[in-house]
Amino acid sequence: MKGQLLIDNWTLQNAGELLSGARDPKMAQELRVAPDAQSVTYAQIPQDIVAMACVCQLVQSLVFSDQLLTDADYASSWSDLPPIMMLARNGILVTKPFKEAEATWAARREWIAESLCESPVVRAQHERNKADYAATGQSGDPMLAQILWGAAGLLARAEYAHLTYTPHPLRERLLMRSRFLAKAGDARATLTSFIDGQQLKLYRSVECEGLYGALRLPPVVVEALQSVSTLQDVIPAAMELRGKYHELRQWLTEFQHAFDCEDIEEVLAHRKVLWSVGERIERLSGDKAFGSATLQFGAHFPKLTVNLGTLVSDLRQRVGIRGQINRLILSPPGKNVLKRFAQLLEPAVEARGSLEAAFHAFQTRDARPESDEKHRLTN
Repeated sequence: MKGQLLIDNWTLQNAGELLSGARDPKMAQELRVAPDAQSVTYAQIPQDIVAMACVCQLVQSLVFSDQLLTDADYASSWSDLPPIMMLARNGILVTKPFKEAEATWAARREWIAESLCESPVVRAQHERNKADYAATGQSGDPMLAQILWGAAGLLARAEYAHLTYTPHPLRERLLMRSRFLAKAGDARATLTSFIDGQQLKLYRSVECEGLYGALRLPPVVVEALQSVSTLQDVIPAAMELRGKYHELRQWLTEFQHAFDCEDIEEVLAHRKVLWSVGERIERLSGDKAFGSATLQFGAHFPKLTVNLGTLVSDLRQRVGIRGQINRLILSPPGKNVLKRFAQLLEPAVEARGSLEAAFHAFQTRDARPESDEKHRLTN
């Protein structure tokens, strides 16, 4: 039994290009729907920032999944990129001919696309796109088609193949507004959400949740990137971590199987592992004597130093699944790793600082200046 995940070819392309040294000076567009769904804009995001997010997503997917599946019809977008082809050669990335069964999932794609049109503005443009495509084979708003129609198609493929789906970062924001971001019962999402919450609890205990509540990278990404000296080392580092976290990955596969089979007893058994880890973290975060914290401010990000005492040492030394989860929770937020990542891309200090700040803004989805939102959809 393998733990499989459906991943975007778009994600593989963007991550592979960046790791191959192909910097892109262009601006990407992210669809942003207002809270009341009455207005929609495209925020301008540096393409390199989107690609950095794709690299982070790919590394985490590699460590937590046995195998990544993607649609064979679009594999040409990354087939000439050595970092991604390395995964294909090792059998970690596998293409699946979804086109052969399109008649089975196409209707579901259309239904999902309609359901994603919560905004009347988006719905109107989507209808125009469908009419344009039927008449000319091209969409009037190709970015909306790529984000909305593309996401709907991948969600339909995931349902057809009984897979969880990890969307490209530019599709993620639209899906976060809907009930389609992940299928019910996602073991990987459950684990990452749990780790995220436990880390926030620790930062809150030293009154630094405002600083590190959003300013952090996934623990496995921190671990992978802190050991590399070139961009070409990132995928080999992630593959090495697959070996280190083999036991946790197997546990996630069993957890997902329990979700899929609606085996409540097994789902609860796996959740109890998380609850037991959470109890230990609760002791750590609630112990007034567990340590002290100091802050040092640098040019772009604050640095946190925490003396965590013997309880942390005990947590880190625990073996098995609980030990691996403990170590991920106690991983550093990744500010130094982000600096290192930026340095690999941009050796100039000033430009590197701008790259770090832009990546932070994208990851936390801070409000961008109105001047950056150049394209506004209208009815």
